Amino acid sequence: MARSISLAQILWVKPEVRLGCFFYGNKHKAAGQYGSLPVDRFWRIRCKNCMEFEGLGYSLILAIDVQYDKTNGLVAGIVLKSWTDDSPSNIYVSKIDNVDDYLPGQFYQRELPCILKLLNEHSLKPEYIVVDGYVYLDGCSKSGLGKHLYDALHGKVKVIGVAKRSYVGISEEYAIFRGSSKKPLYITSAGETLSAAKLHIMSMHGVHRIPTMLKKADQLCRLNGSTPIPG
Repeated sequence: MARSISLAQILWVKPEVRLGCFFYGNKHKAAGQYGSLPVDRFWRIRCKNCMEFEGLGYSLILAIDVQYDKTNGLVAGIVLKSWTDDSPSNIYVSKIDNVDDYLPGQFYQRELPCILKLLNEHSLKPEYIVVDGYVYLDGCSKSGLGKHLYDALHGKVKVIGVAKRSYVGISEEYAIFRGSSKKPLYITSAGETLSAAKLHIMSMHGVHRIPTMLKKADQLCRLNGSTPIPG
């Protein structure tokens, strides 16, 4: 969804509002005297002269997990409309044949092609992607899976990494504690500030260490190739 959309002070937006024709993005421009759509608020505007636009204001979140054996892989993506969602709005799965061999120090080369296939196969264009692992292995400069993904997408998608284990050199600045767990999660990001990324993950649904929707993405990958049903 184009980030330049703008409509009338619409915090009260109803499920369907007829405003006449409005446009967005590089090809179009917004109709006059209107403010911004609220972030993370589902909206639907029916344009009587054009088409119906439906979306989230500025945010669409895709939580991704990848599983693989020696040769094949499965990647699952869960679409959220808000960081606090307790159920997915959509689920997408892609299977990958002939996963690349592991190369020491280049772990990302196994998972990155899987993630890119999911995005391309299902024409997914989120604003945020949450990956299981690190964006920066040391928090700020040593590229991990998330940074390679960010670069592959030309910096157009914000990437947040949620790692369950500490990496040598990562400081406590990147740690968060959810629920009553005494074990931290390590948060790194590209295209989003660290403080905002940490708040996003802290706000995700669930009382346990691992957010509900991230755990669900992991569980979907462990279904050993069966196609999951949204819900």
